[in-house]
Amino acid sequence: MENFMEDRVSLENIETKIKKKISSAKEYALNEEQYREAVEKGFDLTDATVFVDTLTEARIAMEILGFDEDSLVDTLSHENAHGNKAQQLGAKHDGYKFVLIRGNNGGFRVQPQARVYIPDEWDKEKQNSVLLEIIKAPEEYGNSVSDHDKHDLEKLGQ
Repeated sequence: MENFMEDRVSLENIETKIKKKISSAKEYALNEEQYREAVEKGFDLTDATVFVDTLTEARIAMEILGFDEDSLVDTLSHENAHGNKAQQLGAKHDGYKFVLIRGNNGGFRVQPQARVYIPDEWDKEKQNSVLLEIIKAPEEYGNSVSDHDKHDLEKLGQ
């Protein structure tokens, strides 16, 4: 019983921390046009982003952000496919992130992403090859490539 209570407190602490991260990210969220411009210019949107380390934390963040169960499961599967492929290819899967984008109606749109790191010491050809496989990974797991993935593929010339 004691372990159950400790786990519950730990889960509540995680949820509290994620709620604070979401609140902070909402303050810095860009509107759709600003977001597109920032992405095109390669800007880092750290202030408007919620970073989590585990799949469990990603699920909690998505529940707080209001994802319905079907899109939550689909999105977790999709992003986890990117992370799994990164690990298989020797890159690093470093958790998940959720970029918050302010809608015209005052609400927020969320852009989920797996956080991956491709080693700098790899040559450019290997980096691009691995990145291409990571981007396409959801298809291998029975999911589809997202619009964001398609944009990344275009940037790679695919």
